[in-house]
Amino acid sequence: MINIECAKEVFKKYVSNYDINNNGILLKYNHSLRVSKLCKDIALSLKLNDEGVLLAELIGLLHDIGRFEQLEKYNSFDDRKTIDHGLLGTTLLFNNNMIRDYMGVDTFDEIIKKAIFIHNKASIPQSFNDTEKLYVKIVRDADKIDILYLMSIKEIYYELDNEEISEEVLNCILDEHFINHKIVKTVLDKVLLNLAFIYDLNFNYSYKVINKEKYISMIIDALNLSDLNSIRIFNIVEEFIYKKLEKCEEVD
Repeated sequence: MINIECAKEVFKKYVSNYDINNNGILLKYNHSLRVSKLCKDIALSLKLNDEGVLLAELIGLLHDIGRFEQLEKYNSFDDRKTIDHGLLGTTLLFNNNMIRDYMGVDTFDEIIKKAIFIHNKASIPQSFNDTEKLYVKIVRDADKIDILYLMSIKEIYYELDNEEISEEVLNCILDEHFINHKIVKTVLDKVLLNLAFIYDLNFNYSYKVINKEKYISMIIDALNLSDLNSIRIFNIVEEFIYKKLEKCEEVD
């Protein structure tokens, strides 16, 4: 059985090897704890057994473990310019058997490895079995929910300097498509990429949280856009969530 409280202590000790006064390190430490809690909540909403819930929590706790080494080595969280943090995380955990610090048996190693590696990728490989896909989906949803939470906090925004939305990015939002990093050109585009995470969520619980916490309206308000595009984006995204919530009610 996984002891999640012991795992959190081990994780805290690991992070203490880095400069906790660095805003980036502290950001990712707190993000990891919140994602772990969200993974637990999603797993409970799916009525997984106790072991399944604990496994989801552990994956959430460790999903970004590569970020700390990434920031120390490259002073950046940009995977495209540095290293894939999902790959780095699995390398750190499994190449040196660090994973044994978090759980004594290897029963779930393959699930943990695949979930951490794929959590930041564009899609989930069809070759994964149903159990692997389930835990990948849980951590991907939890990660996206917390990123939307962070994006809803006005204080994190850079000065956008009246940036315009790239046409490709705007079309993705309006067509209800997930946005590929390759078409992102500006800071504003990056914010909208994160907003479009709602098109790549898997569980009813995820939409309920986003709706309850009003993350979408808070992000739109934080952008402080004055043009009609902001209204169009807000209406499209809100309508998408509304439709998802209607389906949730039908299922419930």
